[in-house]
Amino acid sequence: MRMQRTQCAQWMLWYRLVLFAWTAVLIAGGAVAWKFISERGFHLPAIPGSQYDKEEQSYLGFFGDGVDGAQAALVLGSDSPVMAMTNVSTCQIKPALQQVGSTGNTFQLELSCQNESAPGGGCITSSQLRSEVYSLLSMFMSNRMSPENLSHFLELQVEPMLDAAPEMLACPHVEDTFQKNLAEASFQVEESLRQKMPNCDLAVLSFWSLPPQQFQRNLTFAEFKFEVTVTLPAGSFWNVFQKLLSSKSQEQVMVAVRAHTCNGLPVADFSQEALQVANILKDVAEAAEGIDGTNLKAEVMSFAIIVESIRDGVEVVMAMSTGTLPLGIAVLAYMVGNPRLVIIAIINVLAAVTGSVLVMECLVTHLMPVSIFTPPFLIAVVLSMSIDYALFLLSRFEKETAAGAAAAEAMAISLSTSGRIVAQAGVILACCFACLLMTPVQLVSAMGAGGLVAVAVAMAANLTLTPALILGTRPTFWISKPNAPCRPCRQCRPCRQAPEGDAEAPGDEELHVPNVSMGFWRRFGERLTSCAKPLLFLILLSAAPCVWKDSMPSSDMLGFTPALPQGSSTAKIFHSIGEEFGYEVLFPTTIGLVAPAEVNLEEWRLQACKALQEIGEEVYRSDFTSSTFMSEVIIDGKCLAVDVAGSLLKWWQTNGQEGTVVYIDYPLNPLSIDGQRWTKSLQRAVEDHHRGRWYVHGYGPLLSSQCGEIREFFPYLVVATVCAVLLISICFTRSVLWSLRALLCLFWMLAVLWCLSSLVFPEGLYYIVPSMMLPFLVGVALDYDIFYTEAVLEECNGGLPVTKKAGIKALEKTANIITAAGVVMIIAFCPLLLSSTLVLKQIGFMAIGGLSISAFWNTKVAMPVCLHFFGKHSFWPRNLEKKQGCQQPIDAIFLGHPAYLVDTFTLLTSPDTEKPWSASWWMYLFLPVLWLFGFVGAHILRRLGLPNHLVLDDYEYNGLHVQTWMVLHFGRHFRNSLELHDARRNVRAAASRAEKTGARVLGLGALNKAESLNRGGLDLVQHLPSSRSMCVTHGDHLTAAAVVENVLRLVARFPEFRKKIFMTGATGKTGKAVALALLRRGVSVMCHSGSKQRRDELETHGLATASHLRDGADCGMWIVGKYDQLVNQVMPPSAVACVFAVPNPVNPVSRSDVMVYDGATMQIDESRLKGQRANLKLLRQEIYACNAATLLLASGSKQFDDLGEVDPLTLEAYLEGAESIGITLKPLEDLHSKGR
Repeated sequence: MRMQRTQCAQWMLWYRLVLFAWTAVLIAGGAVAWKFISERGFHLPAIPGSQYDKEEQSYLGFFGDGVDGAQAALVLGSDSPVMAMTNVSTCQIKPALQQVGSTGNTFQLELSCQNESAPGGGCITSSQLRSEVYSLLSMFMSNRMSPENLSHFLELQVEPMLDAAPEMLACPHVEDTFQKNLAEASFQVEESLRQKMPNCDLAVLSFWSLPPQQFQRNLTFAEFKFEVTVTLPAGSFWNVFQKLLSSKSQEQVMVAVRAHTCNGLPVADFSQEALQVANILKDVAEAAEGIDGTNLKAEVMSFAIIVESIRDGVEVVMAMSTGTLPLGIAVLAYMVGNPRLVIIAIINVLAAVTGSVLVMECLVTHLMPVSIFTPPFLIAVVLSMSIDYALFLLSRFEKETAAGAAAAEAMAISLSTSGRIVAQAGVILACCFACLLMTPVQLVSAMGAGGLVAVAVAMAANLTLTPALILGTRPTFWISKPNAPCRPCRQCRPCRQAPEGDAEAPGDEELHVPNVSMGFWRRFGERLTSCAKPLLFLILLSAAPCVWKDSMPSSDMLGFTPALPQGSSTAKIFHSIGEEFGYEVLFPTTIGLVAPAEVNLEEWRLQACKALQEIGEEVYRSDFTSSTFMSEVIIDGKCLAVDVAGSLLKWWQTNGQEGTVVYIDYPLNPLSIDGQRWTKSLQRAVEDHHRGRWYVHGYGPLLSSQCGEIREFFPYLVVATVCAVLLISICFTRSVLWSLRALLCLFWMLAVLWCLSSLVFPEGLYYIVPSMMLPFLVGVALDYDIFYTEAVLEECNGGLPVTKKAGIKALEKTANIITAAGVVMIIAFCPLLLSSTLVLKQIGFMAIGGLSISAFWNTKVAMPVCLHFFGKHSFWPRNLEKKQGCQQPIDAIFLGHPAYLVDTFTLLTSPDTEKPWSASWWMYLFLPVLWLFGFVGAHILRRLGLPNHLVLDDYEYNGLHVQTWMVLHFGRHFRNSLELHDARRNVRAAASRAEKTGARVLGLGALNKAESLNRGGLDLVQHLPSSRSMCVTHGDHLTAAAVVENVLRLVARFPEFRKKIFMTGATGKTGKAVALALLRRGVSVMCHSGSKQRRDELETHGLATASHLRDGADCGMWIVGKYDQLVNQVMPPSAVACVFAVPNPVNPVSRSDVMVYDGATMQIDESRLKGQRANLKLLRQEIYACNAATLLLASGSKQFDDLGEVDPLTLEAYLEGAESIGITLKPLEDLHSKGR
C-alpha cells in the first residue's frame, strides 16, 4: 500500500509539472504571438551557393550593398494627358566665345540653352542643336578659316562630338497649372525626405529632379584649338527618361525614390525605413490631391506597401482560421459524445497554437528567415492536427469509460492504442515536413519548419497534456457515466489474445451479424468488395489521363501579384502602374559592368558598348534592341564617347577597377512566363559577350534562379519522400507489398490532384506551392493509411483472415473517425481556399483536395479494394494467417535488443540457411535517421505510455507458443548512467507487458540481464507483481553449459592448445562457471582480470590468472567472454577463439586470420518448428543458448526463476534437458575464419 501511495504521489507530481510547463507555454506563447505574426516579411534572398548568389555577392561587393536600395514611387496624374512631346524646341543656344592665350589660336566656346519657364529648364532637339552649333561656329570662324577648312572642321571635329551625345528627338510641353503643381510635388518629396530622414542616402528621380548635363570636348584643327563645353537643360533629356517616368497615355508621371543606406546600413525593400519613405510619399500625395483648382490624382507604391497589403490579407485568413475553431470543436464534440472532454480539446488547441508560435519565434526565426506566409499555414496545420489528435485520444477514452473502466485504466488503454497511432502519425508527418528543410529556397524551408513545429507541438500537447488534465485534476469529472457497471477484468476473459497494442479479439457474435442489422459502412464494404476487380481496374485507368495531363510542360507563377489580396487597393495600384509604366519599372533588371584591372577606360567603354549592341541583337525577342540600355556607356543605342557630367548615371571605382550599371527600359514583365525566357536569353547573351565581370541583376533573374533551383530540387524531394514513405510503411507493417500499395495510392492521389490543380489554375501554380505541399499531402495521406492499416492488423491479430472480412471490419471501425478527422482538417484549410490571396488559395485547394481524396476515397474505396484483391498476400512477406477462434496462450517470451543501429534492417529480412546476416555499406548512410529512431525508442516511447518493444515473431516449437520481443534500445545505451537508467526502465516496462499477456516464462537476452542493469534479473523480479505467474530466466546455465562443451570439443580437435588456453570475462557470472566447469573436466585456463581481488578469488579455486591481455599472446586458444576490442591486438595469428561475449569483439576484417566459433549458439530441430522465426543475425536453424534456456524452462513441469549465480555442477543437466527438446550443439564444421 505504501508503495502504491508513493507511486501515486510521483505521478501526481509529474502531472502537475506537465500542467505547470504548459501553463508557462500558454503565457509565453500568447505574449510573443502578435510579434511573431506582425514582424514577418517577404524576404527573397538568393539561394546560397547558387550561380546567382555568387554573382550577387560579387556584384554587391563591387557596387556596394546599397546600390539597389528600397524603391518607392509617387505617381501624379490627371484624367487627361499632362504632358505632350513634340519636336519643337523650347530654348535656343546661347554662345560665349573667348580667346585664350597670346597666340590667338586657342578658344574657349561655351554653348548653353536655358528657358526657366519651360519644363526642365528648356529643351532643344538634336537636329536644332546641330543646326545652331553649325551656324554659330560658321559665324565665329568664317573670318579665320577658309570655307573649305571650315567645312572640314565641322565634318571631322564638330559632327562626331554632337553624334556622341544622346539622341534628343522631342521636347516636353506641360500645361502651366500642371507644370507648377508637378514641380512643387517633386520638390516637396525631396525636401520632406531630406528633413525627416537626414541620416539616409536617398536618390529622387523625376523629370524635375534631372540636372542640366554637360558635354566637353577638346577640338583641334590645323593651328586652331577649341575647348568646347555644351550645357544642355534637363528638359532635353526628358525624352530619354520618358518611358521610365511617364505613362503610356502620358496622363501620369512618376517621382521615383531609391533609399540606398540609412545610418551607414543598406536599406532593405521591406524594412521600417522603406515603410517610412512610403509614408512620406503618402503625405505628399494627400497634399497634392488637396490643391484647389486642379484635378490632380496621386498614388503611392513601394515594396513596403506591398508587404503591408500581403500582411493584411494574411491577418484576414488567420482571423478566419480562428473562426473555424468552433466548427472543428463541434465535429469533435459530436464524435466524442462527452461535452466535458471538449474542454480538454480546447485547452490542447490553445497549448498547441501558443507552443508552436513560441518555438517559431524563439528558435526558428533565429535560424532562418520566416516569411509572411508561414503563420497562416502553421495555424491551419496546428489547429487541424491538434483537433484530430484529440479526436483519436478522447474518443477512445470515452469508449473505455463508457464500458466501465476507471479513468486511469481508460487513459492507459487510450495511450497504448490511440496514443500510439497519434505518435506514429505525428512522426510520419514530421518526417515529411523535415524533407522540406532540404529545400534550397528559404521561403519553402521556413514553411517546412513551421509545419514540423506545428505537428510536433500538437502531438506533444495531446500526449502529455491530455493525461495530465484528466488524471491530475478530478478524474471522475471527465467521465460521462461514472456509475456505469464495471466491465469484467481483462485477465478473466477466456481465450483473450495478446496482440500488439492490447487490441481485443472480437467474439464470434460480432462476426456474424444479420444483414438487416448491418451498419452503413458494412453494407458499403460488402457491395464494394463484390466488384473489387473491375473497380480496381477503373481506378488505375482513371489515373492515365491525369498522368498524361501532368506530364505536359507546365509554367510556374512568379512575383508579387499572386501574393497580393485580389481586389485590394494595393493590388489595383500595382497593376495600374504595371500597365501604364511597364512592370520593368516595378521590377527593374540591370547589368553590372566591371572593367578589367589596368585597362584603358576609353577603349573598354567602346568595347563594352559594342558588346551591349551585340547583346541587344542576340536576345531572342525581335523588338529588343540596344536602345533599351541606359548607362554611362550607352544611351538609346548610341555609344557615349564623352563623359556625361552631372547626370544620375553613376560611375563606380572600387579596388582600382571601374564600373557602371546598365539600366534596361524594356516593356516586358520579367516575372511573367515570357519574361522568364527573356531573362534567361539575356543571361546567356551577357555570358557570351561580357568584357570583364558582368552581372545580370534584379528580381526577374533572382526569382528565375529560385524557380530553376526548385525545379532541379523537386525530383530529389520526390525521391526523399518516397524513401520516407517506404521506410516508415515497411517498418510499421513489415510488408513490402502493402507498402508498395500505399505508394501506389499516394501516386494516384497526387496525379489526380495535380491534374485538377492545372485545370482550376490554368495560369500555373505559384513556384513554391508544389514543393511545399508534396510532403504535407503525402504525410497526411499516410496518416490515414496507417490508421486504417492498424485496424486491419488488429482484426487479423484477432483471428480474422486477411480477406474482405478484415477489410470490412476495419472499414466499419475507422470510417467515421477518419471522416471526422478529414472534415476537421478541411475546415481548418477552408480559410486559405477562401482567401483573396492566390498563393494561399492554391495552398488551400491542394490541401483540401488531397485531404478529400485521402479521407473519403483512399481509405473508403481504394484500400479495401486492394485488400480484397490481394487477399492473404496483402502483407507479403509477412504471414498473418492465424487459426480462427481463440489463440494458444504464450508459453515463452525471449526479450532481446539490437546490438548496433544498423541491426534495425534485420526487421526487413528473414534468416538464411547458409550465411548469417551482416550489414551492408549503404545501411550506414541511414545512421542519422537510425540514431533518431534509437533515441525515440530508448527515451521517449516509455515516457508516453507507449509500447517500447517490437514483437518480432510468433511461432510454435515442440508444442510451445513462443514470441521474440525486441526492446527498442541498442548496445550504445548501456555506456553511461543516464542511458543505462532508461534501458533499465525499458526492460522493466517490457517485462510488465509480458506478464500481462499471461506468458509463463520470460527469458532475458544479451545485455538485458547485465549485472550493471538489474543484477542478472534479480532486481527486475522485485518490480513485477508479487502475484505473478510468469517465471524469469537469464539463461546463463545453458549458455555456460554450451560454452564448456564447445571448448572441450575444440580442445579435442586442437590438442596442441590444451595447455595454452586464455580466457577473458572469467570473473563474470557465466565466465566463472565456465572456468570452474572446465577445471572440473580437466581443462585449465588462464583467467584474465584487471581486479586483483577477483584474481585472488579465482586462484583460491586453483585457476591461473593474468592481469594483462598480453599475457595470452602465446596462447593458441582463446575463450572470449567479455567485449574488449583489445583482444584483436593481442590474439596471435591463426588462433582459435570460442566467443560468448555480447557483442562479439573479434573484428572480422582486421583478424580474418583467427578461427572463430560462436560458443553460446546452438541449433534447433526444424521438424519441431511451426512458423517463421525472426532474423537475430543467426542462421535459420541456430538459436542463442539463453533463448534455448527460455524454451527449456517453459517445457518443464516445474516453474521457477532461474536467476542468480550459475552452478557449474548442474551444467550437464541443462544440456541434457535441451537435447530432450531437440536443441543441440552446432557441429564443429561451423568453425569459420571470420567472426560475425
